[in-house]
Amino acid sequence: MTPQDDEAARKIYVAEGGYALLEALVAFIIVALGLAFTFRAIGQSADSARLSHERLAAVAHAESLMALIAAGAPVAAAGRIDDIYAWRLSLAPASSSATGLTQVRLHVEWGPSTRLQRVSLTTLRLSAPSR
Repeated sequence: MTPQDDEAARKIYVAEGGYALLEALVAFIIVALGLAFTFRAIGQSADSARLSHERLAAVAHAESLMALIAAGAPVAAAGRIDDIYAWRLSLAPASSSATGLTQVRLHVEWGPSTRLQRVSLTTLRLSAPSR
């Protein structure tokens, strides 16, 4: 190797050293963006799981109340469950031409007023015969 070859190799090495730092910064930025998007997706997934759990609990409470009504147990027109869920019940004659049917509608609400969630169940039941 000649001294000129040695000098040329040294210049190339020095020039590439600057690029290595720039490449490391770009790689770091790409990794940081990837982690940010991953953490955001995980947060949204956790929020969706929580909302799904709350909805399933509301439906379970509503079905329990509907079962009490079907069994003929006395049920109030409105109430709260665990200070989370508020429910209200409405009974009305069925709108169809069939007589002796009552439409039972149960509404369950929960969550803050800005993001109020609702679930409603409706069914028909036979009215008690009049004497």
